[in-house]
Amino acid sequence: MNASDRVSGAAGADKPMTRRNWTTPAIRLGGVVLGLVFLWVAVSRGDVHGAISAVRGANFFPSAVVLACSLLFMALKTLRWRFILQPVARVDYGRLHRLVYIGTAANILIPHSGELLRSTQLARQHDQPLFSGTVLGTVAVERLLDFATLALLAALALTFEPRASSWLWMAGLFGLGLVVVGVVIVAALLDPQTPLKKIGRWGLRWLPDRLGERLHHHIHRGVEGLGTLRSSRRLLVALAMSVVQWSMVVCAVWASCIAMGQFVSLSAAIAVFVLTVVGLTLPSAPGQVGTTQLAFVAGLQLSGGDASLALASSIVYNIWFVLAAVVIGAVLWFRTPRPGRGGS
Repeated sequence: MNASDRVSGAAGADKPMTRRNWTTPAIRLGGVVLGLVFLWVAVSRGDVHGAISAVRGANFFPSAVVLACSLLFMALKTLRWRFILQPVARVDYGRLHRLVYIGTAANILIPHSGELLRSTQLARQHDQPLFSGTVLGTVAVERLLDFATLALLAALALTFEPRASSWLWMAGLFGLGLVVVGVVIVAALLDPQTPLKKIGRWGLRWLPDRLGERLHHHIHRGVEGLGTLRSSRRLLVALAMSVVQWSMVVCAVWASCIAMGQFVSLSAAIAVFVLTVVGLTLPSAPGQVGTTQLAFVAGLQLSGGDASLALASSIVYNIWFVLAAVVIGAVLWFRTPRPGRGGS
């Protein structure tokens, strides 16, 4: 067996991680139901017909700012992923930018599917052997940084608005809790002598051999993708990049409100961002419908915003920030060549 055969054989352990495993019909249905519930709660607080009518008169310049924020967000997300990938692979920016758009579009249409899609696509397209499990490890670093940023921005909003809605307090604590859990798990994975890792090895012994080998393979490859977390300097740089990246969403929220003639405070815009991210962590409806609307209505209560205008602002955000990413991602997906090489 030559080297390429060994790589292909090891990579084959990644194949059971299909899109079906990650986004089952039950989860998708749950996301649709939850999105509709969120939409009903948001709509019940305002005038949906008035909101739709208001969108037709949205100011063009602030709407264009929302679109610019969407483009900048994707560019910064690509830069951050490239930086996180550097310890395991050198990938050109253009290729990653396409994959980030494709993965984001997939996430918006089928929640939580984009991470697996862009990871497997990168592994297949990379010139050198690269495992999708390793790439997924870099995506795990992204999620940890995302929730760290969420906690930081929530703390910033609460500093300016100490009497902020209990929703923002709970969302900030939720993000902080996920960061703490993530740090504990990552620390256990990076240190082979931790009790948690020893318990994990002991638990794998009780599984069927093939299943245990696959799980061990995925964990091992995933740990390879955590390289950025081994360096405090790289971690701080990646965190700073995350703050700048997600600030584009806060700016887009603010501009969406301005497009509707609704001036909001920085704290309120951050609150909308925080509630949106927390809501999207749960199963959600395609297009982020419902989740975005409730986040805008609840978040803008900080500045005493009108519920109908908040609904209208959420529609502007969905069109210029969310839908724009879907359209660009779809175009790039259909224009991307399908290489026949393996490596995932």
